[in-house]
Order: sequence, then C-alpha cells, then structure tokens
Amino acid sequence: MRTLDFTGRQDSQGVALLASDDVKYASLRRVPLTTLHQPFEHIGAAAVRATDRAHRNPDLPARDIPVQSRLVVRESAECD
Repeated sequence: MRTLDFTGRQDSQGVALLASDDVKYASLRRVPLTTLHQPFEHIGAAAVRATDRAHRNPDLPARDIPVQSRLVVRESAECD
C-alpha cells in the first residue's frame, strides 16, 4: 500500500491487497486495507500448551496447530 501511495496512484484499480493482521489502522487508510484477523489470545494459549507439552516430552515431533482466522474484506480487495 505504501508503494502504491508513493507512486501517486489515486486508486487501486487492478490491485488487491491483503494484510495478515487486523489492526485498527488498516481500516483508517485512504483505501481501507483488507486483513486477516488473527485470534491472538487463542494463538498464545495454543503456544503455551504446545510449549508445556514439548517440555514434558521433548521427543514429540513438530506439528501444525491450526487456528481459526477471519477475513475482513475492505476496499483494498475490491477489484473490478
């Protein structure tokens, strides 16, 4: 978005942008930024549980821990 601003483009025609965090600033941009809202409390709790589990059993293999996120669609992803 900063690069688009730097180039002086007045619109985002033909460009869709998505950020990975839903901070308040994203909705306040000249073109409100579409974001992926991440549940940080759930991510933190899962990390604590995984760390505790790994501490008690260091031979456990690495694993993925899926968390539910939510797409917050704003104008930056509206391509015509």
